[in-house]
Amino acid sequence: MKLTRGSKSTDADKAEVSKVDAQSIKSGKSKRSHRSKKKEKLSEPVEDDAKSWWNEPDADGKSDMSSSTAYSWKEKKIAQRNITYDYFGDFPKEVLSLKMTPKPEIENPTDVLIKVEASTVTLNDCLLRRGICFQVFDPVSLPGTPGYDAVGIIQEVGSAVNADEWKIGDRVAALIRTGGNARYAIIPSSSLVHVPKSIDASEAVCMVSTYMTAYQALKLTLDPEEKKGSKPFGGKKVLVVGGTGPVGQALVQLALKAGASEVYATGPTSRHRYMKMVMGAKPLPYETEEWLPEVKEQMDLVFDGACQDGYESSQAALNENGKLVTVGMYAKLHAEEPGLFGAPLSAFLMDAKSHWFMSKTQSYEVWSSFKSDPETFKADLEKLFNKLKKNQIHPVIAKRIGLGEVPDAHVFLEKGKARGPIVCLPWKRSPKLLHEEDHIPNTIETSSTTPEEEREEPVESEGKKEAHKKRGLFRRRSKVQQDETEREDMVEEDGEKSKRSWRKKKNKKAGQDKS
Repeated sequence: MKLTRGSKSTDADKAEVSKVDAQSIKSGKSKRSHRSKKKEKLSEPVEDDAKSWWNEPDADGKSDMSSSTAYSWKEKKIAQRNITYDYFGDFPKEVLSLKMTPKPEIENPTDVLIKVEASTVTLNDCLLRRGICFQVFDPVSLPGTPGYDAVGIIQEVGSAVNADEWKIGDRVAALIRTGGNARYAIIPSSSLVHVPKSIDASEAVCMVSTYMTAYQALKLTLDPEEKKGSKPFGGKKVLVVGGTGPVGQALVQLALKAGASEVYATGPTSRHRYMKMVMGAKPLPYETEEWLPEVKEQMDLVFDGACQDGYESSQAALNENGKLVTVGMYAKLHAEEPGLFGAPLSAFLMDAKSHWFMSKTQSYEVWSSFKSDPETFKADLEKLFNKLKKNQIHPVIAKRIGLGEVPDAHVFLEKGKARGPIVCLPWKRSPKLLHEEDHIPNTIETSSTTPEEEREEPVESEGKKEAHKKRGLFRRRSKVQQDETEREDMVEEDGEKSKRSWRKKKNKKAGQDKS
């Protein structure tokens, strides 16, 4: 039906118009009805797979929670979510699971409840998940939640907590050994340290266990007189065995800041350019028989976190007055089958050997250090926070992940592929799984071409990122930027949109010229 100005409408035309109006009114009602149903559905309690706590009916068919205490849809969104393991095992994806539980409540009057901003995923978490514990008289209980440390905001305080020192809303950090990979954590107030609010939470949590291991291991080698100087390692040669790991990188960075004249670090050949250009270390091969001839009897300080041959090569690298500090035994734990308390028997022998039977050698473990002298530990942690606030140290974070990615991060760490601390952000949404083929920022891939061939190759046709890789340039990630891969997808998508827009304008202009 088509009516023009000045034309008269017939009865048939009026009937058709009324029919169209009725259909439009009906469709409008259906849309409003759909919206109202959707709101009603959202207001109802949402069913969940974890019904053991969510209002699961008992044997009589009655709910063990009354209607007044049942969780609403909004309350469920702020419930506790954490990574847990109910038994020890070698396979993270089988052992670890993401669970939802009620928000934890304070039982001890001296504890506080914090909303976790960030925690780390470290090799220590992997060892505890496997049941490997060298503190025989301080074992880990089941079920457990990984996460050696945490940074967060105080939500609740116990009745016996000092109100002048700790208040709701304070930003704090603590070494907790277990429980960090969760949205909420209960922590003794005696373990807390204030965190400046100007510091990024991801960088702050790297200080608690990773950089603290490096900082206190370096302090072990200093005499009382040397600790007073601004450059206590001035003129010293330092070797870090296993220098590409999170603790190894922290050791290299802090040793250079403390004035060390030369810092050597061992690692795979594929990472030597990264170690030299980003870390500032002199790279050495990973195998002991390859790096020992280059530094034998030359080092003032050696830090070994690998224990490839029972620390013998590390001791052979020391000069007459040199000192060795052991900070782990990664190679020994992965070379043999688990034995006593989940670890190979030789690992316990090496631990006892480094403590009691090796000359010029000291052993360091971060949890033991905290338990033996918590006040000194907290004082040193405050110093690290101050250095971070003044931009004197810069942790190179390998990846920021969500809770659902923690099992993949365990696999990544155990294969020795992490090139820096991995930080867990428990409130992060839409996580992307961390697989071996994923790109880890702040790294360089080796190239088989010579520098002359690289200059001859055209780089204009490739993306800016590939060109930067070939020229050995690096771009540090900003705190608020998205993950590297997400940014690349966004750039590619924007590029495609701009191309399509340019083609449309070009075609439109060509059509106008023809007309």
